[in-house]
Amino acid sequence: MSKSVGAQYLANPWPNSPLLVVSVLSLMVAVDAGAQTASVTLEEWKPTTSFSGPRTSHGTLLVRNRLYVLGGLSFINNNLTIYSDVQLAALGNDGQITAPGWERAEPFDIGRSGLGVAASKDVVYVVGGYTLQGTLGDVQYARIDVDGRLGKWTSSPNKLNVARSNHRLEVVTTQSGERYLMAIGGVDQVGQDTVHFDHIEVAPVADDGSVGAWKLCPYHFKGGRSAPGTAIVQGQLYIIGGWG
Repeated sequence: MSKSVGAQYLANPWPNSPLLVVSVLSLMVAVDAGAQTASVTLEEWKPTTSFSGPRTSHGTLLVRNRLYVLGGLSFINNNLTIYSDVQLAALGNDGQITAPGWERAEPFDIGRSGLGVAASKDVVYVVGGYTLQGTLGDVQYARIDVDGRLGKWTSSPNKLNVARSNHRLEVVTTQSGERYLMAIGGVDQVGQDTVHFDHIEVAPVADDGSVGAWKLCPYHFKGGRSAPGTAIVQGQLYIIGGWG
């Protein structure tokens, strides 16, 4: 039986009403570094311009002052939609989305939900995800133009060793300057079983943005899980919560 890992969840109290939304909220954060112990104050959430198409299990990125929404799925009135679109919007100094709002960028190949997304040196990466035809292990990448739009997507010949969805994708830079993509956790159907992974795959990233061969790390984190929160801080990888 699946359970939440280090997290709380709330079941939909209105099963006949979709909870998928297109709204975007912004929040101003004030940091008082002058105090003896630095404190963070969160102000009130404020609505800003909505994107197109309600969805869940999508990817989001912030690159410079632009937000990106990639892929995901919606299930409304028994109609399932799996997206391959990319939408982008610029942020103003007040945290609000500026005119003209959300714009369409170049879509990637094969709509999917639970995709891993990351960006490094003006290149966006999409790795894996779920489709109606099964779980994917492919890698696609596109360069970000000066106006924030994306160039043509390129499919890498190097795929994950283990196809997965609802994983997390991070970029880590070593002390010597080498960059690697990390695919962390995730889930897939293996035979009759739903397996939540407890391993990590890594692949080198070249200066031109291309991705090398993936390798499974020789260690496992504690508790296989999908949809975890992840962060890399000062060379340390943090894996937070998830579903396992």
